[in-house]
Amino acid sequence: MKQSHCYLPASSTSSTSGDAIATDQHWLTSAQQWLAAGRSFILVTILMTQGSAPQKSGTKMLVSSDTSVGTIGGGALEKKAMIAARRMLTEQVQHRVCVWSLSASTGQCCGGKVALLLEHCTNVQPVIALFGIGHVGREVAAILKRLPYRLLLIDTYPEETSTILPSDFPPVSRGGVEQIATLPPHAYLLIMTHEHELDFQLCAAAIRRGADHSENAFAYIGMIGSAAKAVKFRSRLRQQGVAAEQMTCPIGHGGRTPAEIAVCIAAEVIAQLTPAAAGKEKQAAAAMRLLAEEGEGG
Repeated sequence: MKQSHCYLPASSTSSTSGDAIATDQHWLTSAQQWLAAGRSFILVTILMTQGSAPQKSGTKMLVSSDTSVGTIGGGALEKKAMIAARRMLTEQVQHRVCVWSLSASTGQCCGGKVALLLEHCTNVQPVIALFGIGHVGREVAAILKRLPYRLLLIDTYPEETSTILPSDFPPVSRGGVEQIATLPPHAYLLIMTHEHELDFQLCAAAIRRGADHSENAFAYIGMIGSAAKAVKFRSRLRQQGVAAEQMTCPIGHGGRTPAEIAVCIAAEVIAQLTPAAAGKEKQAAAAMRLLAEEGEGG
């Protein structure tokens, strides 16, 4: 299968009872089927409970845009989890921890607290659009084409570029600023053309697209250049009313040769595509603290 953003075990070990094992196999089978069909969904897991709760830690449920599989206990808790899950699907959030009290405020009277981990699972490959296939662009492409991403190579002179690329590279498309409108939502942009003004126009168009329609925003906009270039571009963007903070520049810190710069750029992109495990650990630790506090969080 292609890359997914959640971990699906080969088999469940969260329970020893026959009924629980059958339930676990049910959600796991459905998850595998949904991923194979290219369907995005949220995997909801009870991280931990405190006091009385309808289900125990490890219980799982799948939530898609129009249906669900499994249960974390029903009632208002499950309804709130499904609402949060579907919001994550809409907003392309990768993971979240929610902590809720099972009190009158949630329409339940168990009196305990529950911490939930919500993880976005998808089989859709992230799209990386690379503008400018020069010395550094070729080195970046050589790295990224080996990874489980959909790599789009775009250049203003593709006929010249294509003649010097190895045969196993993706094809190079002709394009400039007009190409921005054709890219899929949540794509990752790397801008490194031969012309500074074209870099600026690409960056401005990419940011404006997200401002006009947030659901079409790009996940990352990175541009190669010096610190001085970054300062000048941010100033120009602000003068035009464009959110300059959405531009990441410079990219490729620490490199000197094209190959070294490319390794640094690839590492930055991979870090954006792969949320650090430490992030989830911090959220889980926060959930533990919230469980020990009075009131309701989430």
